[in-house]
Amino acid sequence: MEAAPEARGVPGDRASLETLSRVASNLAIETRLEPLLELVLGSAVTLLGCESGSLSLVTPDNTGYRKVVDLAAGCQAGREFPLSEGVTGIVVRTRRAVSFRHYADVPGGHLAPGSELFDRAVVGAPVLTRSGVTGALVVFAADAQRLFSDEDVELLQRFATHAAIAMTNARLHAEADAKAQTAAVLAERERAMLDLHDALGRGLATVLVRLRDAEQAAAAGDNVAGALREARRSAEAVLADGRRAAWARLEALDGQPLSEALRLELEWDRWRPDDASDLRRPATS
Repeated sequence: MEAAPEARGVPGDRASLETLSRVASNLAIETRLEPLLELVLGSAVTLLGCESGSLSLVTPDNTGYRKVVDLAAGCQAGREFPLSEGVTGIVVRTRRAVSFRHYADVPGGHLAPGSELFDRAVVGAPVLTRSGVTGALVVFAADAQRLFSDEDVELLQRFATHAAIAMTNARLHAEADAKAQTAAVLAERERAMLDLHDALGRGLATVLVRLRDAEQAAAAGDNVAGALREARRSAEAVLADGRRAAWARLEALDGQPLSEALRLELEWDRWRPDDASDLRRPATS
C-alpha cells in the first residue's frame, strides 16, 4: 500500500488543476444530496481518466460505512461494511488517501478474484469535514497497465475536499427545506385551529342566544319547546363540526412516525379549548 503524504506542493500538471477547478465548480450547482453524490463519484472517476469507482459514507454510529454510489465497480452499493474491510475502511481509519498497485492487495476487499478489477490499481481518498471523515471516494484504474502516481492521489484528495464542501452545502439545503416545510405545516395547522376556534365560538354563541330566548319565553309564560329545540340543534351542529375537525386531524396523523405523531398531538393540545375534550371521542349510539 502506498499512502499519500499529508501535504504536498501543487501538482505540476496545470491541465489537471484546470480540470479539477472546472469539475469542482460543477458541484456547486447541484444542491440535492442524492444527485450530488452521483455527480461527485462520476466527476472523480472522470478526473482521473477512469471508468469505475464507488462512494461510501460512514454510518452514523461510526462503526462502519455504506456504499451509496457504485459506478461499474461491482462494490455492492447499498450494503454496509465494517471499517476493517476494503479501501474505504483503510481510508476512514487512517484519515489519508491511499493507493494499491493491485486491488488484490486490499485487506478485506469485496471484489472476487474473477472480477476484471481485481488485478487493477485502486486509489481512495477521505471526504473530510470539520466533524471528521464522513466518507470516501474510491477509483479503479481503467486498465491493468495503469498505475496511480502521487499526483493522481493528491488530485483525488483535492477533489474530495471540494466534494466535502458541496455535500455539506447540500445537507444544509436539505435541513433548511425540511425546516421550511415544518414551519409551513405548523402555520397551516395553526390557521386551521384558529378557524375551528372561531367556528366553535360562533356556534356556542348561537346556542346561548337560543337558551336566552327559552329563558325569556319561560319568564313570559310562553311555550319554550321551540326555543329549546333550536338550542339543541345549534349545539349538535357545533359538536358535529368539532368531531369532523378532530377526526380529520387524527387521519392526518395516520402513518406518521410515533415521534411526529406525538409532536403533532402536543401541538393540537396547545390549541384545544379546555371544554372541547369530548371532541376526541366519536359519537355513540
